[in-house]
Amino acid sequence: MGASGRLVVDEVVQYCAGLDVHRDTVVATVRFPRGSQRGSETRTFGTDTGELIAVDDRLIAHEVIRVGLESTGVYWKPVVRHEALEIEWG
Repeated sequence: MGASGRLVVDEVVQYCAGLDVHRDTVVATVRFPRGSQRGSETRTFGTDTGELIAVDDRLIAHEVIRVGLESTGVYWKPVVRHEALEIEWG
């Protein structure tokens, strides 16, 4: 927080993603620059190994460097195990 009590953003992450993890699905939204605007794409994946690898591939293809994760229960565990090591989790 800044002196005025407002949140101060030190960094804008250009390539980021959010994952909403459920028992049977992972919903991935990727945010990226699109001209002078911001673009986003959302896709739903399954939770088997092949689908988790597809999530990885998509994040890497979009040059994602930071991921936010939302999950209830323990469903996030296999997702984190499969994600690219270069991605910063927040």
